[in-house]
Amino acid sequence: MADSLEPKQIEYGVYVPSDAEAMARLLGEVFSRQDPPAVAVALSSSEFEAFVRLLCPKAAEEGLTIVARLAGTGELVGALLTEDSASRCLTG
Repeated sequence: MADSLEPKQIEYGVYVPSDAEAMARLLGEVFSRQDPPAVAVALSSSEFEAFVRLLCPKAAEEGLTIVARLAGTGELVGALLTEDSASRCLTG
């Protein structure tokens, strides 16, 4: 139990395509259980994972998404999935 109170060393880096599955799994789990709109519509973890996977290629291309890993294990423990909305082409 004492281990859980010790601060963990976190390493941050730019998302790369090899992070896709871990990021989709992490965000799917967290959002489906804790994001109020996702909870309200009973969005499943696998449904949110599928959504995140759709965003992964653009995340890799733009280089704006940041991931956080435990320094000792490399386990993905956080992600800031970011998109450049100004780069979208609007049609009308």
